[in-house]
Amino acid sequence: MAYDCYVAICNPLQYPLVMTHKVCLQLVAASWISGIPVQVGQTLQVFSLPFCASNVINHFFCDIRSVLKLACGETFTNELMIFVAAVLFVSAHFC
Repeated sequence: MAYDCYVAICNPLQYPLVMTHKVCLQLVAASWISGIPVQVGQTLQVFSLPFCASNVINHFFCDIRSVLKLACGETFTNELMIFVAAVLFVSAHFC
């Protein structure tokens, strides 16, 4: 969607030529292909943690940081992997 807005603002006359149906499908496929493995990996890491106390999250959205706070085991590795994934995803868009 950011690329769509960029093209619409910076090249408004070329928008129909640049944003074809094929480009839209490629952008959607790239986001799904790059996002699913990361989320599956984080989900598997969370399932491997021991939870010994309450399993109630006092939030509307079940964020991974909230789930890590409920774990009674060591979560440093999980937090490090979340940080690495975030840095890679953010820095990959600047290249």
